[in-house]
This record gives sequence, C-alpha cells and structure tokens, in this order.
Amino acid sequence: VLRVSSPNGFNGEVCDSYVHSFGKLLSDPDYNKKVIAILALGNIGVGSANRMLIDIVYDKPHVAYKSPGNLTDHQILSLRILAATSLKFTSHDLMLLIRASDQPLELRIAAYDTVVRYSPETIYELDSFIKSDGDEHLYNYHYTTVENLIKSSDPRLGSVRKDLKNLTRPLQLSYTLSGSHVLEYIDKETGKGEKFAISYVTDRRSGFPNVATLENFVIDGSRWTSSWRLQIISKNVFEMSSTFLYGLMYRARRITHTQVLQFLQECQAKIAKGFTLEMHIIMSYKNRAIFGGYYNRRSRRNPHQDLKKVWNFDSSKRSRSFVYYHENSERQFVSDMGLPIIFENKVPYVTTLYLPWRYDFLRDITEIKLSRYAHHSMSIYNPFGDVWHEITRSSVINLQLPITPLYTDQHRKVLDIHFKSNAGRNMTYGVSTYVSAATIIRGNESHLSELCPECLNRVEVKNNIDRRSSEVITDFEDFGFQFSKKISDCDKDHVHRLMRTDFINAVFKESKDNWKDTLVSAYVATRQYFRTLLPDSRNGTCRVTYKAIRMPNDPHLILEHDFVDGDKNDTYPYILTGKRLKINGTLGTSDNTSRHWVFDINAEMNKGHTYNTLNIKLNSITPGESNTTICVNASKSYPDLPHDPLSINWTREVTTTKFEFSMAETEDGECSRNDTLVDVSIRGKLSLEQKERFERDDIAGLCKADTMNTLVLSSESGTRKTVDCLERAIMYTTLRNYTVNVYHKNVPMSLTMPFYKHGDSMKALFLPRGVYQTDYSELDRFKMNAVFPFMSRMSDADDESFPIRQRVGPDTDRDLWTCPLDNSRFPVLFLWPYLHNYL
Repeated sequence: VLRVSSPNGFNGEVCDSYVHSFGKLLSDPDYNKKVIAILALGNIGVGSANRMLIDIVYDKPHVAYKSPGNLTDHQILSLRILAATSLKFTSHDLMLLIRASDQPLELRIAAYDTVVRYSPETIYELDSFIKSDGDEHLYNYHYTTVENLIKSSDPRLGSVRKDLKNLTRPLQLSYTLSGSHVLEYIDKETGKGEKFAISYVTDRRSGFPNVATLENFVIDGSRWTSSWRLQIISKNVFEMSSTFLYGLMYRARRITHTQVLQFLQECQAKIAKGFTLEMHIIMSYKNRAIFGGYYNRRSRRNPHQDLKKVWNFDSSKRSRSFVYYHENSERQFVSDMGLPIIFENKVPYVTTLYLPWRYDFLRDITEIKLSRYAHHSMSIYNPFGDVWHEITRSSVINLQLPITPLYTDQHRKVLDIHFKSNAGRNMTYGVSTYVSAATIIRGNESHLSELCPECLNRVEVKNNIDRRSSEVITDFEDFGFQFSKKISDCDKDHVHRLMRTDFINAVFKESKDNWKDTLVSAYVATRQYFRTLLPDSRNGTCRVTYKAIRMPNDPHLILEHDFVDGDKNDTYPYILTGKRLKINGTLGTSDNTSRHWVFDINAEMNKGHTYNTLNIKLNSITPGESNTTICVNASKSYPDLPHDPLSINWTREVTTTKFEFSMAETEDGECSRNDTLVDVSIRGKLSLEQKERFERDDIAGLCKADTMNTLVLSSESGTRKTVDCLERAIMYTTLRNYTVNVYHKNVPMSLTMPFYKHGDSMKALFLPRGVYQTDYSELDRFKMNAVFPFMSRMSDADDESFPIRQRVGPDTDRDLWTCPLDNSRFPVLFLWPYLHNYL
C-alpha cells in the first residue's frame, strides 16, 4: 500500500482497491478489525482513504458500523478519535469540528491536534474562538500548545512564533486540566535534536486522563520527524484504581472498626461490579501505525501476545534479534568542477535477546545485547589517478546486560534479597565502543586487479602512528563486582574529556522557570554525561571498554524495617502527627570471610514536624581488622506553629539546619569525632529588607485593609482568612537571610580545595540571585552569609526586535525550584501547588 500511495508512485485505482478492502473490515462484527482498518486508512493517507476517515470522524451512518446498537458509546467515540488522529492533513471539516461545542471534548482536542500538527499557522485563527468558547479543558490545552510553539526551536515555525507573541496569554489554569507539554533539546555541537511530546485529555469529573499520548521526535535535516508514538484511550481506569485504593486503605491502615471496614469493602465491591476497564493501545513508528488493539475484561486478547506478533517474536527460538535502521541514506551529486561526490550515512541498531529453554524469569538469566553501528562517509572521484578519495567516520557501540534473578524472602518486617548467578554462565556487564576517523584511497578494483593482482586496492591513511593504551581495574569485593576501564588503539590526539561544555551548560542553565526546563536540563545532563564516557570520532581512532564482572561471591542484602506512628497513644487529633522510621541490616557477599557492611538508619519527625532528625551509621567490618565507622547526623528545626497560622511575628521566624559527617576506625562501632569530621550549621531568618517591608505592610498593607474592612466577616478572632493575608504570611515566613558555618577536620585537601577554588562559580550557577559575604580567614573553618533580595518579575526582549513582553511561565521570584528557600510556617506540599496556581 505504501508503494502505490507514495507521492512518487501514486496509483489511484490500486489505492482505491485497498481502501475498498479496508472499508469492508469496518463492517466486520469484530471490533478490533475496525480499529486496524482505521489505522490502515491513516497509513495510506491519500484520496478516498481520507474521505472515509472524515466520514468516521463525523459519525456518518453505515461507515464504521451498521447500527449504533452494535457498539458501546465509548467504542464509537474511540473510533472517531482514532480517525481524527490518523488524518495527516488539515481540512475545513476538522476546523468546524473544533468549533462544535456539542461534540465530545476528546474528539475536539483530537481534531485540534491534527490541525495544529500539519498546519500550525491556523492556531492564530482558532485562538479567538477558543477563548470565547468557555471550555476550560480546551482553553488550557490550547494555552499549553501555544507555549510549546513559542518555545520551539523548529526553524519552520519562525513566522508562526511572530504571530503567537502578539497573543494575550494569561497564566496556565492547572495541570489537572487537559494539556499538552513538550520537552525539546538541540545539541549545538552536533546539530542533533530530540523532542518528547506529552498530551492528555482528562475526565471532567475525576480529573484522570481518558486519552494520553507520548511521542518522540528527532531532527531529520532541518525538520522534526516523528520517531515513535504511543497513544492510550481508556475508560474507567480511575474507577478501577479506586477499588485498589479502597482495598489498600483498609489493609494498610489496619482498620478495626467493623462498620467502617464493612463500608469500604462494600464500596470496593460495587465499583468493581459496576465498571469495566476498557483500553485502546495504538503504537506508531516513523509516523505509521504499526499496532492497534482494544482490550477489556471480557476480551480474551493478550497484549503481550499481540506485541510478540508485531515484533515477530518466536518463542521456540532461544536467541532473537531485531534490526532497524536509524539512518540509511546515500546521496549522489556532481560538484561545481564536474566531479561525482557520494555521501553515505548508515546507522543500524541490532538487539539480541537470549532466553534459556523453558524460561523462568525468577530463576534464569536473560541476556540482552545491543549494538549500534554507524558509518558516515564522503567520497569524491579523482580522474587523474582513476581513484576515489573517501573520508570516513565510523563507530561501533556494544552493550551487554545480563538480567540476573533476584531472590527475595520477606517475613513481617525482615526482607532478605539475594542475587544468585548460575555457575558457568557469563556474567559480564559492559559497554564497548570503537570509533575511527580515516582517509581512504580506493581505486577501480577491477582495473587494479587486471594490472596487478597482488596489489592492495585499498590504502588507509590515519592521523597518527603512535597509539596509547591503558587499563584501570577496581575490585569491589563487598558487592561482588570487579569494575574495569580499558583504553586501547587510541590516537595521540584523542583527548578523553571528562566533562563537556554542553554538559555544564545543561546542568547549570540559569533559566529554569518551570518543570519543563528542569526536566530538559536533567535529561540533557544525563545524556551528555554518558556521551563524555564514550570516544568521539572527530578526535581520531580509539577503543574504550567499560566492564563490570560478577565475582564468584553473590551479593546478599538483609533489611529490617519498622515504621510507627509516634502519636498513636495521643487522643488529641493533629494533622501533622509524629513519625518514626528505623532501618537496619547488612550488605555483603555469600563469603563470610570478606568485608561486609552493617548499617543503621533512624529518621524521626515530632508532632507538628517542628523538629526532624536523620541518623545514619555505617560499619565496615573486615574479619581480623579494625572497624571503619561512618556516621551522618542531620536535623532540621522550625518554630512551633501558632494557633493563628496567618499571624506573623518576625522575631520568631527562624529555622536551624545541622549536618555532621564523621569517619574513624573504632573498636566498638560507635560514632567518633576524633578523626575525619565535617560539621555544618545553617540558620535562616528574615532579611532586613523583609523586616522593613513587614513594618510598612503592618501599617498600610493589603491584609491590613482586609482586617479593617467590615464586609470581610470572620467568625473567629485573629487574622482574616483572605488571599492577601495568606500572601502576606507566605512572604514573611519565607526566609531570605542565611548564616552558614562549616568546620572540617582531617579532610583531604583534594576534596576541600575545589570548594574553596570554585565556590564563587558554584554560587553563581546554583543560586545566582543571592548576595554573599564569605570568610576564609581560618584554614579549617568557612563562614558565609547569604541574602536573597526580592526581585520583580523579569521581562525578555526577543531576538527579533519585538517589544518587551512578559516571560511565559511562572514568576521566577515565586518559584521554589529556582531558589529553594526555607519557610518557617507552610510545608512545600502546600507552597508548590499554591504558588503555581494549582489550588
């Protein structure tokens, strides 16, 4: 079908015959055949296939089913959604569907996605209607899409971004409403890019997503192309999960009241009986649907078995391999001098999965091997010597990952975890990579063979003759592993960089206005870090291998845990109850003669959570030697909560943080401060600027006006419970003045000097908005005072000479992730959603 429907080989008659065949499947009683037929019509994407999809979107009679009684309402709606998302063009019919307020929300958003995907310039036309429509879900979805387009780096959207910057955009309503979010990154050094698009349509009543889509894009030349896509259309997932939550509630809370327990069990039974889970799963690869299935409780279909058919998974074979080309192209053209030039790019991926006979996941070892081969070359013909000159860059990456069985045994509060390996099996984890950059002179092979059969018809010229090799092996007998890093056959000019500049930029990027920037930075930092571990073909030829070999002794972990309610005997109800967690155990190998670790962890929060402690003790025990004891003691204290939570007294808004690290050789295994010691204390309080503002607001602030306003009634004495008074309380309980004292003893200079040397750089990268005063006068002490002044919302001037406009996203001064300040009154679980307009 793809051959006859592609632009280069379109055959209308043959294509129509295929469309007619798929049209017959739409009348088949089997619902799954209807799903597959719609996806197949979307893959064709031309001519009568599109017309048939439009008919399904508008629910025209006798197209997807003979009578409505044959299908449920959810199935009919799902078919219409699939048809709308399968279309690969924008039409007037879809524009009308978006404007149809009487149509289901899921269908309108599916049409909106298709229109914006293939004609992003139409979003400006839809903006005025969506704002006047009054549907919060549709508006929030539209707002997040506009934000994605404005921040996109796609060069094709340049004119669209200019128009969208003129739109008036209030803040996003809520993440609990339907929305679309994009995480996008382009590596400036390589020109490669990746993008993840996440969208969801939530149920108006429960807020649980009914339609969820995850799509991955990569840059192909100068445009984004879809790599893979996963879409799930579900019904009653929230109701079915509620049955699990009800069961978890009366099991975890150990409810003993008979009537309450009976009520929860009845609720669980009614929900499970009245609702049936329904789910559509659609998978696409390179913008073509490859899998579609419908599943419910009554269906006998197994998603696992269906996916095995898609990937040609033959259960009778022990070794299964999958191959796909990430890139496979060859371009030929003639230069200005009339010489032929050939560009080749071939990047295949090979995945091999090894399973033993009669595979048992709990007892057998699964071996996964991943290989990536890349070949990039440019060849130019030399007519004077009748030879081809070729410049190549090639790389090979092999990953071996055996999955070992995990044996667990749990008795009440004791958990025993044992990693066991089968004797005689290869238990090597590792990554091996080889890169090569070479100049090749290749002659006419037939011509050379006639003149000189013994001559070599390929001469390879490398940059350097000198090679360097090295290997570092580290034994971790405590955990049963041996790690090694081996470098071999490396050019002299090949420099193995530990840190790349783009990795630093990704981690310490200043503009992190929202969670999207935070996730992108985290993803990019991780991606770039692993790239730094591998050689670069632009620096010559090199082979690098990282290996982790399982030693004969298997790792063994025993955990004993105890979590209790510290106020279980207190009859007075309190929202912040005391908690206490204890964890202790041992970690080592099955060989009792080697070193092992004994650890003890205690965490406690008092009633009101005003004093919280964490104590960790690790003992390294080696038979016949002294014990090494490592201790970490930390505490965080807040002032007691007043009866009136909005009443502020700036003299008592103080927090204290303490951290102590010690390490020493001991006989009794107890903590000791006699050897290595690091002692840190941080005291937070209101800044002078806050105190001055507090005095002014106490006389003529907005909260003071609410207090004097007789229209704002309050049945209780104290501060009025208004938004302005809450904002005032948050402002003057978020501490902006910190005093830090650090004392260290017997800490190696190699660890302390980087902090002293790069301290200012780290402060500028992590907390650039602070004003710091530091004292390095004593060798073993460090003192610092940090003040974070108020900052009004910043504005951006874009690069295209537009007027200064407000930045898209939350206020940077109110973002707790941008500047993690202590608050002496309100917990982060309240502050974060409140300051981001989720409450």
